Amino acid sequence: MKGIVAVGFDMDYTLAQYKPETFETLAYNGTIKKLVYHLGYPQQLLEWKFDWTLYGKRTGS
Repeated sequence: MKGIVAVGFDMDYTLAQYKPETFETLAYNGTIKKLVYHLGYPQQLLEWKFDWTLYGKRTGS
């Protein structure tokens, strides 16, 4: 397990049903923390809030 750098999720509902608002918020928050605390991105990113209702409006995804 030490060699695992990342775990991916395929939200095709094959094995589990997801609540998109919960899953997307969790993924967003985890990504922001990784960017700030491990990759040196600006702390201001931590102030941003994810609004899952706007996700994919333009592209339909």
